[in-house]
Amino acid sequence: MSETAVIAGSGAERLFQDIVESNVMKTSYGPIRTYTSDDFDPDVTILLRHGLGHELLPHMVNYRANIAGLVNLGVERIIALGATGSLRSSLRPGDLVLPDQFLDFTKSRPTTFMEKSGVETAHVDVSNPLCEDLRRITMSAANDLEIPIHPRATYACTEGPRYETAAEIRMFKMLGGDLVGMTMVPEVVLAREKEICYLHVSVVTNMAAGTRSEKITHLDVERVIANNTISVRKLIKRVIENERITERKCSCRKPE
Repeated sequence: MSETAVIAGSGAERLFQDIVESNVMKTSYGPIRTYTSDDFDPDVTILLRHGLGHELLPHMVNYRANIAGLVNLGVERIIALGATGSLRSSLRPGDLVLPDQFLDFTKSRPTTFMEKSGVETAHVDVSNPLCEDLRRITMSAANDLEIPIHPRATYACTEGPRYETAAEIRMFKMLGGDLVGMTMVPEVVLAREKEICYLHVSVVTNMAAGTRSEKITHLDVERVIANNTISVRKLIKRVIENERITERKCSCRKPE
């Protein structure tokens, strides 16, 4: 049984050294592959959102299978990682950010497990969609390690795989968005439906479309992630150490 899972996105191969396939699991929504790494305890489940060779684009990821599989493994806490663009001059490439809210601009993804449930169970409260306990643990770990991190932000999630237009970025900013990415939704919602604590560590890899004259390339994204690998790895390891000695008292689970 694994109580903690790390879901990693772009650049995951750099983050986890000596990664080893540990399990291929069938779920009602399709199979998933999970891994372990010599850098982490063997009971920490690692899930590569885009696959080992980054073969899955954001709109192709089977988010329901991923979360359902982690539920089957007994996971209670998820630390998710993802690359994001910045909508604010105060969030610069290379910065780490902990989003606490999201704006959902996805279009075609299955976003819920609730297909046969009644009204009382289907309308899940996501007014505070990310786990405040994990946020506090992460901020404490970052302070201990002297790793700068922004404590809050609103993440605008788009369908992808294209980058956003300059007009869309202006709209997201008007609506209060701080970051833009392609993967946090529906992952965060599915985790809440299964009462799993969910944290997202966003790595700012670029200024969003229309905020600079240069075009955004995936090579730019990977370059920034590579420069942040050591600090992100240290942070995640410390968070896992600290959350294991912390009882779940957050509102991610419904009262019994």
